[in-house]
Amino acid sequence: MIFRIKNCVVSFNELQKLVREKQFLTYANVNSFRIKTDLNIKFKYTADGWPVAAYLSFIKRKKIPKLTCFRIENFWRAQTHEKKAIVIGYEEELLPGIIVQATKHGWKFEKVYNGYYDHDQYIDILRREVFQNNVELVFLGTGQPNQELLMNRLAFLEGYCSIVACGAFILQSLKLDTPLSLKADKFGLTPLIRFKTRPLTLFKRTFLSLPFLFTSLK
Repeated sequence: MIFRIKNCVVSFNELQKLVREKQFLTYANVNSFRIKTDLNIKFKYTADGWPVAAYLSFIKRKKIPKLTCFRIENFWRAQTHEKKAIVIGYEEELLPGIIVQATKHGWKFEKVYNGYYDHDQYIDILRREVFQNNVELVFLGTGQPNQELLMNRLAFLEGYCSIVACGAFILQSLKLDTPLSLKADKFGLTPLIRFKTRPLTLFKRTFLSLPFLFTSLK
């Protein structure tokens, strides 16, 4: 995917402002640049991983924070109590667990939808949820680049609700997927955890993807 330097979120305050203004938000890690190389991302995005944060910091001549969903988990959790929020994504069989675990871990979701409808169905669902049920926050966890392709088609909702592309974050937060320790994320140890659990995936998503960072960040 192609990301624009000017659309990078440069601070937590900016991210909070985007949510208040009901803007769309996605993320860029190294692998994001390798997949769907012709897809131009028009929305704001956070640096998700130290290579992206470091390269953007070098380009902008200022420190760009690594604002992963996991790093600001408490903020997103609090938002679900301030706004009507729904989740879209993940397998049907996981949905009951998401509802149970959300209450246990302090999240509040109005509804949870699986991640296997087609885009036309999601457009109908979100049009109804936003305009009839007053949903203001959508966590979209259908994976890249599917999340961003759908967000492009949902651009007419920007200003009415925030759609936050979040990958597997909700599952990780609810301990339904491999949980990432906040301390590991803070000290840059997340790659070591992933190397232990999925070494081949880490190699493909990081080392093979790294050259695309320099060609698809414009």
